Amino acid sequence: MPLVLLKYWKMTQILGEAFDINEKNELTRVCYMTERTQNLINTFYDVIIIDGSRKSNRFNMHLLDVVIINNFGQTCTCFFSLFSNQTYESFYWHFHN
Repeated sequence: MPLVLLKYWKMTQILGEAFDINEKNELTRVCYMTERTQNLINTFYDVIIIDGSRKSNRFNMHLLDVVIINNFGQTCTCFFSLFSNQTYESFYWHFHN
């Protein structure tokens, strides 16, 4: 991972984003959710779609995407994360950070 990106992730962790880096200095998991998207989930919790894809991106990592459907029938992405393995610990980490 480029050093500039690593510095960015370290800087933005304070703002509520979460990430993990292994002993080889490789990104192993990262998740992102804003206060606005958290409010969307709290407001439109009737239909929540959680989708996971398997290493189909340029980072060769799993993608977890949480989408809600609002009162206007529009889909809104509220949470996304990338992670290196699909273990219970990984899913637990994403939903508790």
